[in-house]
Amino acid sequence: MSSPSRMRVALAQMEVVALDPKRNLERIAATLDELAVDRPDLVVFPELADLGQVTERDKAFGARYADAAEPVPGGFSDAIGALAVAHDCHIAVGVAERHPDIAGTIYNTALLVDPQGAVVGRQRKLHPAGEERHYFAAGAAVEVVSCDLGVVSLVVCYDAYFPEVPRAAALQGAELLCGLFNITHRPDWPHRLAQLAAVRAYENMQHVVFVNRVGTDHGRTFGGESAATTPPGLLLAEGPPAEEWHTTVDLDRERLLEARAERTVFADRRPDVYQLDQPSTTGRGGGREER
Repeated sequence: MSSPSRMRVALAQMEVVALDPKRNLERIAATLDELAVDRPDLVVFPELADLGQVTERDKAFGARYADAAEPVPGGFSDAIGALAVAHDCHIAVGVAERHPDIAGTIYNTALLVDPQGAVVGRQRKLHPAGEERHYFAAGAAVEVVSCDLGVVSLVVCYDAYFPEVPRAAALQGAELLCGLFNITHRPDWPHRLAQLAAVRAYENMQHVVFVNRVGTDHGRTFGGESAATTPPGLLLAEGPPAEEWHTTVDLDRERLLEARAERTVFADRRPDVYQLDQPSTTGRGGGREER
C-alpha cells in the first residue's frame, strides 16, 4: 500500500480520569469535535486513555483495574471505532486490554482504529516499567500497520526509550512512529519528549509523533509536552507542560524521502559489526569496557 504525499496528524494531550472510561471517552469525543475543523487524517491520544495509570502494588486496586479493563474488541474500542467513523479519521489510543481468556491478565496496549471503525493495529507494551510490572503482561512483538496512512508503528511510553524498537519497526517499513505516553511532570527536565522525538526521527529518518497525558493519578502529576518531529529531526510542534492542549501538524512524505536520500541510514548499517547480543571477543582495549 502506497503512502500519501501528505497527512495531517493531531496531537491530543488530554487529562485522563482514573478508572472512569465513560468520562474519558466523553473527553476524547469532545476533543475530536474541537479538532473537526482541521480535518485530521489521524488523531493520537495518550497511553491508557481509558483507565489511567496504575498505582503502587495493591491487590485490591489491581482487582478493580483488571475488572474494569476490556478485551479488544470491546465496549471502549467499539466506541472509539464509532468516533473514527463519525469523524472520518484514524485514531491511535492507549487502553488497558484484557486478555481474552486468562482472567486478571491485562496488557498496556496502543490501538490504531481506521475511519471504517476497525482496529487495524495493536501494539502491546514490550517493557512494562516500574509498578506496571505488577499489573501488565509484556507484549511479544514489534508490530507495524500498513493502512491508508502508509506504514505506521506504535510505541507505548518506555518502549520508545529503546532505540531497537523503532529501528525494528523502521526496518519493516514504518515511516510514521506514534508514541503514546504517561510520563510525569519534570520542571527540571523540560523538552524531554521533543528531544527524544528528534533523536528517533534522526535515527530512522521518519516522522515521529509523541503524545503524553496530563492530570494527576495516585499523587503523580503528568507532564504533557507532547511533540511532533520530521526528518532529519526538526521540531514541528511542542505542547505546554501539564495542561490540556491539542494541535495539528502536516507531515510531508517528500521531506522524508529527501532526508533518506541524503542520509542513507539503512543502506549504511553494519549489523555484522554491531553484534549487539554477542559477547565481546576482543579482550582489553576493545569491545566491552571492564569495570
